[in-house]
Amino acid sequence: MRISPVTMSHRGRLPPSWRGDYVGHWEGGTFVVETKNFTDDTWIFAEGRMSIHSDALCIVERYRRLDEKDLT
Repeated sequence: MRISPVTMSHRGRLPPSWRGDYVGHWEGGTFVVETKNFTDDTWIFAEGRMSIHSDALCIVERYRRLDEKDLT
């Protein structure tokens, strides 16, 4: 689990990290988390495979409400 700051912009000029810099915001009833500013040596696991990427990687996650307490 992670806590995502709720804002529309990333925090200043942080050095790249393996977890990246993530921020969230609401788009209607959907919570959107955008993560960028990864180091270029981070490994991403997708569909059972490891893949490499550049430092330009950007991941966007979208979560919708199941009810008043839960997101999916």
